[in-house]
Formats: sequence, structure tokens, C-alpha cells
Amino acid sequence: MDFSVAEDWSGHWQRVNVLSVALWYIAATQGKTMQSLLREINPRMRKGMPSQAALAAHDHWLVRDTETGEISLHRAEGGNLYSVIHYRNGTKNPDSEALPDFGTWMEFWPCDEHGNKVRWPTDAQGNML
Repeated sequence: MDFSVAEDWSGHWQRVNVLSVALWYIAATQGKTMQSLLREINPRMRKGMPSQAALAAHDHWLVRDTETGEISLHRAEGGNLYSVIHYRNGTKNPDSEALPDFGTWMEFWPCDEHGNKVRWPTDAQGNML
């Protein structure tokens, strides 16, 4: 939503976006840059396979192929990731193969069962696992 504010030095009315002003205000009061605030709101996917501790902390993960841009939903089980298409009524097909570690060709982020991003798991000191 935009609104107009008082004239500037040139005599023109300035249009201001309410969301932009609100985000700027929140960032300023938190002592953060606008970019760092936006990264916290909508985190980027992390390259490389998550640690075993991170996999143990979340049941579901978004996996992005950096070459094609394709994103798929996976479940963590036994320290491995399996595509949700290999599950029927909550049970994994016994012939399913775990996602191999493709290094930086894949990006990951934890999510809920519907694919909504959640916070990355951390240790007691707040360090990302």
C-alpha cells in the first residue's frame, strides 16, 4: 500500500510504500541492515548436505538442484533423505534409495510437512548445526 507524504524540497509529493517504511523501521530498531532482516525472514537455501545433527532435528527438508532449479520435498529417516514420493500412508517403500550427497550441486532447507520453511536447527549456543 502506498501513501503520499508532504512535499519535498522540489515541491513534489513523495509516494512511500508502507511495507518498506515498516521494514526499514524494524531493521533500524534491531540494529540490522534491511538485507539481513530480509535474509532472516526468507532464508536462502544452504549448499551441501545437512549435518547428521541437522537431519535428526527435522523430519522434512526442501532440496533444490542448483543446475535445474527444481525443488522437491524430502523426509529425513535414519540420517538419510528420501523423496516424499517414496512414501505411502507414512511408510517408505523398502526399495527406496536415499538421496546421495552431490556436494554443492544441491541446496537444502528444513521445512514442515507442507514445505513451509522453518528455522535451521541450532545447538544450545545458537550455532547452526
